Amino acid sequence: ADLIARNPYQAALAARDEDQWEEERLQRRLQQARSIKQLKQELAQHERAKALRRKKRQEQIGKSQRQNFELDGNVRYWSDYLKLHLHAKNIHEMSGLRHTVDPFDQYAHGVEYAAESADRILDMADAFRVLAEECDQVSGIQVLVDTDSGFSGVADKLLQELRSDYTYTPIYTVGVQPHLPSPSHYDRMRRTYNSCMATTALAEHSSIFVPLSAQDLHRRLAHMDVSIDMTQPFHTSAVLGAALHTATLPYRLSPSAVSSSAST
Repeated sequence: ADLIARNPYQAALAARDEDQWEEERLQRRLQQARSIKQLKQELAQHERAKALRRKKRQEQIGKSQRQNFELDGNVRYWSDYLKLHLHAKNIHEMSGLRHTVDPFDQYAHGVEYAAESADRILDMADAFRVLAEECDQVSGIQVLVDTDSGFSGVADKLLQELRSDYTYTPIYTVGVQPHLPSPSHYDRMRRTYNSCMATTALAEHSSIFVPLSAQDLHRRLAHMDVSIDMTQPFHTSAVLGAALHTATLPYRLSPSAVSSSAST
């Protein structure tokens, strides 16, 4: 009080500074309040966008699951329902062939493809050897081949190459024929030719050759409570796959399981 009385000018300056400081403090708090409000708005927008993305993702998953269960209308090739990611070593692309463009529905087409370049079969055999070298011991080779197309001719030449390296290794070959819903006269003649050529050639280089066909499958399963659409390759191939899975189950089990089942 004595200072103010002695120096009123300094007192006025002090009061002004205090007012200015209070005003600045209020402005900072106002800015903070605005920042908090803006932050809340941004968080709310983020949560809404996140919920929208989650909803769309669930709708896509639901649609994909519905498509997966509607196999009859969506499946055309085996890769349509293959969910496994195959390793690059397990895939060998046959160069020089264009699907549905180049003819490849006869045994002779496969033989001609292999004869065009000796490296084609050698490359396939080398790819197999790389996998075989990773095994402690190759106790057997299982071959699954379509005998109603040119793949049977390619498989014949490949087995010849493998047999020279694995002379005493058992080779179990399964020749599969798809079902033809309404075969024409050409289809019947082609299938007869392919069956004769493929069976003769593949059986020569195999320890055992088993033909597996889906033709007239509905007649064989007429006495069973099984509903099969014979026009759908997915249905007929599922039955053949189940038969092959059951037949190969003993040697795919662990050695102890095989020995115990054999003893019983």
